[in-house]
Amino acid sequence: MDYDSIGQAIDGICGLYERKLKEINPSLRNLSYDISDLYNFIDGLTDLSALV
Repeated sequence: MDYDSIGQAIDGICGLYERKLKEINPSLRNLSYDISDLYNFIDGLTDLSALV
């Protein structure tokens, strides 16, 4: 994925995580997470690179 700014890239990563949460918990309407959950998700990604 390509983004035009760092902010958009961060939003994209959050979107990836939120889609994964919805995939894992399809019956829940409201999902919540904190920054440590997001960090754990990012740490588990096998290939993530950022060129700034």
